[in-house]
Amino acid sequence: MSTSTVKASRQAPATAPIVPTGHPLAGTAQVTPGRLAEEDMVDMPPGSGIRRHNDAAFTAAGVTRTVAFEADTMALLEQLVGRGLGIGLVPAATAATMPGVGAVATTGVPPRTVRAVWTASGASPAARAFLQLLRERTPKAPAEDGLGAQRSSS
Repeated sequence: MSTSTVKASRQAPATAPIVPTGHPLAGTAQVTPGRLAEEDMVDMPPGSGIRRHNDAAFTAAGVTRTVAFEADTMALLEQLVGRGLGIGLVPAATAATMPGVGAVATTGVPPRTVRAVWTASGASPAARAFLQLLRERTPKAPAEDGLGAQRSSS
């Protein structure tokens, strides 16, 4: 059975390290993955999108990091970092909304790719809301066919 699908892909804004108030990296102009790997880290569980991205970024940089704590929500990750249990690497837009920690600019970390797939017969209201949010959060991303969508058959 052949089903037509629509796929969208956007380059999301970069990730940003988050550090507790008073951390030596707070106020640093730019931090490399190598420098981040010198610190204990807090991250999401293996298999989550941001964890896969972060693991790949450190692997690409040729450095090994220590994930001391895993959090299943960004709010918990922020709290763990805020209490000094490690530093984190989160989407830059998310870091900007975390008042309990400081964000640092990074260099050498590739952008994230966010993808969505839905049937060509129409996306659900929730999927349409997600796609609108994706458009709003990635305004500088190139868009072909309204959000970089590509039609395919499977």
